[in-house]
Amino acid sequence: MFNILHKIFRELFGRESSRSGETRFISIKCEPLAEPKVHFNSVTVTDKTPKNDAVGDKDFIMVVYQGKPLWALFRCPCGCRHVISLSLQKIHRPHWKVRKYSEGRPTVYPSVWQNKDCCSHFWIRDGRVYWCGNADKRVKSSPDRTMRGQSAFGAMKCGMVYLIIDYINFGL
Repeated sequence: MFNILHKIFRELFGRESSRSGETRFISIKCEPLAEPKVHFNSVTVTDKTPKNDAVGDKDFIMVVYQGKPLWALFRCPCGCRHVISLSLQKIHRPHWKVRKYSEGRPTVYPSVWQNKDCCSHFWIRDGRVYWCGNADKRVKSSPDRTMRGQSAFGAMKCGMVYLIIDYINFGL
């Protein structure tokens, strides 16, 4: 575990060791991420899976049956109107975790990466959508995209930061 975190921090903060044992720092220029608008204002909890037609553009629906989270459903924030269904069941691979913060907005772990249709790749944190720059070029442009044109390496660093934060928050 420590080795993984050490590698992530070394990649993020540019620390390198040479064969002679001396340590040098690499200057990495990072632009601060703009805070996107809130996309999902709340989490609607239901015990039955709604039909796709019933899911609105800014709805985030969690299906919970007998106290066990089963699914999270929402429309893709890129604007393609595709309904994304994420399994919240630990027996499924892959599966996601959803946490509601103090204002009731959702955070999803890990990131969502559509491998069909629009090929969007994004994180949902506190109801805000953070786009990764390594999504397919077919993705429709959206007014709240905050990371448009970012390199794949920049998206990887972004993802690592969110991974570390979510690791701490979710205790994974």
